[in-house]
Amino acid sequence: MSIPNSIQRTFSRHKNQIINLIENFGTRIVTEGGRVVHIWDDLQKGTLSKTIDLKEHISSIKPIENNIALAFWGLTCNVFILDPETCEYVQKFNGHTGPVRAIEVLGNKIISGSTDKTIQTWNQMTGKSLSTWKAPWPVSCIRTIGNKILGCDPLETKSGLCIWAETGNLDTIAIPEIYCVEPIDDNTILHGALGKIGILDLRKNHSIHLLSSHLSPIEYIGSLSGNALIGIANLPGKSLIQVWDFRKPEILSQFESPAPITAFKIVNNIAVVGLTNGEIAFLNYTPEKPTNFVYSSLANIYKSFGNARKTLRG
Repeated sequence: MSIPNSIQRTFSRHKNQIINLIENFGTRIVTEGGRVVHIWDDLQKGTLSKTIDLKEHISSIKPIENNIALAFWGLTCNVFILDPETCEYVQKFNGHTGPVRAIEVLGNKIISGSTDKTIQTWNQMTGKSLSTWKAPWPVSCIRTIGNKILGCDPLETKSGLCIWAETGNLDTIAIPEIYCVEPIDDNTILHGALGKIGILDLRKNHSIHLLSSHLSPIEYIGSLSGNALIGIANLPGKSLIQVWDFRKPEILSQFESPAPITAFKIVNNIAVVGLTNGEIAFLNYTPEKPTNFVYSSLANIYKSFGNARKTLRG
């Protein structure tokens, strides 16, 4: 069932810059676009608490306690810890020989994946490298599931999924043309492929594929309440958003965004997406009315919140 694009209200401080990243930051949200990081106290109301100009494009960002771990798209091979209050780096992790493309947090450890075909774990307090694990391909996507670490490279069509235990033991699952991966629980993950979504049971290495209605890559996936899955594929000039009931499976709802989606995060059962036109949009889903999946976007209203723009130092 197609749901109209109902734009209820608009707001954006990224000013038509591509939204690259969206992450939870405690009760707040962090977004990055055009080399600028915004920290929102209430993203849906447009309440912005801080703006940080990083001067470089970010490849990965991950809030950690009161600070932010980040890596850059340039040639730097480090992971940095940024204090958003002072806008200064408080820690640097140095050990990769290629640019860092992914960051995750597992307990008191920071995990980084790099084009040098390794994953490294770090003590977040001391910056000391705890372990280095080799992968058969570059690692540009990391997720954690229980005490395991998942790594893959959506840019490498011949790659599969690497799974590391805490001991460093490696298990590789062949998944052709994997574009994204997202855990559901300690034993189950979603993965996006060319024109389909897979549900993988790690205990059986068995995957059930849900066929999509197109042949484009599923680049963003996630789980919502009520046994619903969301899959997003980028088409020319727009994105196709589909919601599935994975028990049957069947499509509950689908519609198109007005511009391609470049960032995705589920926050309190609301899918938050960033678009190439600088918009941040909310896809509200209610299990009681699964076809009532409402799209509302926040863009193009600029007003002063009394918060001074800060430029990164250090």
